[in-house]
Amino acid sequence: MNVSFSGCGFLGVYHLGVAAALRRHVPAAVLAEARFAGASAGALVGAAVAANAPLDPCVEAFLSTATTVRSLWGGAFNPNSKLDSAIAAYFRTVFPANAYRGLRGRHHVSLTELPFFRNRLVTDFESDEEVLDALLCSSYIPGFTAAKPPKFRGRYYVDGGFSDNNPPVPGAARVYTVSPFSGRFDVCPQSKGHSPTMAIVWGYYANTGNVFSAVRALYPPDQAELLKVHHEGYDDACRFLSTTLGLKLAPTVPGVAPFESASAAAQAAAAAAADVAASPTPPPAAAHAAPDLSAAEHRKHPEARDEPDDTPRPEAGR
Repeated sequence: MNVSFSGCGFLGVYHLGVAAALRRHVPAAVLAEARFAGASAGALVGAAVAANAPLDPCVEAFLSTATTVRSLWGGAFNPNSKLDSAIAAYFRTVFPANAYRGLRGRHHVSLTELPFFRNRLVTDFESDEEVLDALLCSSYIPGFTAAKPPKFRGRYYVDGGFSDNNPPVPGAARVYTVSPFSGRFDVCPQSKGHSPTMAIVWGYYANTGNVFSAVRALYPPDQAELLKVHHEGYDDACRFLSTTLGLKLAPTVPGVAPFESASAAAQAAAAAAADVAASPTPPPAAAHAAPDLSAAEHRKHPEARDEPDDTPRPEAGR
């Protein structure tokens, strides 16, 4: 099995839902031999799967970082967002020691080399620091992730999605592609408005749903909405595994999937509820709107409008 995870910003929680389905339903022997590729957020998730890192802390890291970004003016483009520091903390907290040994040859990270924007896939890691450098480079969007572009082996790189957002697995005859955007991918959201005549750009459907998702990838919604995206990834992957690959899916506990533990699911739900409660709710517009009076009603009730009443009246004594 070979899997490619696309770049997608904060919608990387979709990939984590897909990863949970792979862990739960694909035979362990098959998954142990699987190879992965990814760009940007997809590279972060692909690395976690290949390194056999726990997925629940990955979800928590995505959600907490999104909450921090939402609290800042300008979101991730605010200099205080420090996404590069969040990615480094994600790697050092979640990944096991000497993770590079399990990633070398199994996980291919898409990078865009400066200044010519050439794509480069790297997998021959020599240390954990090299893995982190590659992940930082693959996720770097100027002005978004950090002020200065990071380096990998002395060269500057930017987000791998700029040159190949769904990178291949070299030498693989078949690669299953994953994206939280609807399009010509093996695992992706079902497009409700797609028609055979709809435009397709680089494999993506040109529809309003994808435009909305692109905005949420850069400006994340609240945790409750991100958890829905997480569950959607799990459900889409399960549908693919059962209908396309013909796997018999193991039973799951309602409300727990796609988490690895019930406690993590409960903590995520509680954090999402708190996040929604803390979000300011604007008052309903209707509560402050003036009544919509017709012209006839205005004549009957001239005090309900600001302009003077010009309805003709009979003169006194006539």
